[in-house]
Amino acid sequence: ILTALGGIAASMAMQNQETAQNVVALAAQALPATFSREDEKEADVLAAVFAHEAGYDASKAEYFFKMLAEKERAYNMEVSSKLLPALNAATSNYNAALSHYNAWANQYNLTPNQNNYNGLLNAKNQLDYYSYQLENAKAAYLNFALSNIGWFRTHPDSMSRADMYVKMSDYMHGEKSIEDLGRYDSSVVNILKALYQVQDLSRQGLLDKSGLRAMELFKKAQALYNNRNFLAAKNTLKEVLRLKPGYQDALSLEEDLDSYIEYFIENLQGKREREVVAVLGNPIESRKVDSEYIRKRYDFDGRVVLVYFQGDTVSRWTEETSR
Repeated sequence: ILTALGGIAASMAMQNQETAQNVVALAAQALPATFSREDEKEADVLAAVFAHEAGYDASKAEYFFKMLAEKERAYNMEVSSKLLPALNAATSNYNAALSHYNAWANQYNLTPNQNNYNGLLNAKNQLDYYSYQLENAKAAYLNFALSNIGWFRTHPDSMSRADMYVKMSDYMHGEKSIEDLGRYDSSVVNILKALYQVQDLSRQGLLDKSGLRAMELFKKAQALYNNRNFLAAKNTLKEVLRLKPGYQDALSLEEDLDSYIEYFIENLQGKREREVVAVLGNPIESRKVDSEYIRKRYDFDGRVVLVYFQGDTVSRWTEETSR
């Protein structure tokens, strides 16, 4: 359609500037107000899911899209059997009339007599007639195409959409797996996965203002954990769980942190001081206990750990049961 419109608009621009401006104005209104085919596909997938969740049979959309397929066929029939043949015939007649006119014009230029003038006048009248016919054929094609361009430019084929709704319905009724859908269309699977992620976040209450802040902090805590900055990770997680106490991923990370810290404390001996600081933080007290050892007291969430260093390395450690 766009190719045909381009050809028609270019032709009109050469013959009638005002008509060409109207073409541009119509196209400017029709073309930008559209979505991409992927947008349409996403809308179809979500519509099928939401319809199913609301208790409707999403497969019944098949009939709707079959009706739209009939509209597509009617469009193609109108173009192929009527508008395009009329346009081609009008173009052929105009070109023949133009050649006829040019022949009489050359004849008159060579021999400017009354007979040649009359022939030129008749050829001009004929050219004007077929030019008018061509303009009408172009206008009919152009108006029909522009009235349908928003539909055909953005929407996937209706029969494929009908098929998709049936497959989605089968999937939601447990008759197809997500792998089966992936073989049919990987983008549908990606849309579903994204939908489930959003639904899961919604169930966890993570889509309100405090939830979004909790997710932001959780990402920070994950990064700190991955960089082995365990104390900072734990402190950040405290803020996350203050905002969203039931945030499952944060609870899981907290469990991982607690397990790691427990294991770390049990195996303090031989660790470097910088490793101890990364996990337990800076000591709250430090003093030399004899010529070889420095004892440092760490308060980790109320758990007091006494660490004896020989140089930069942990020699031994104990825990205080009370302050």
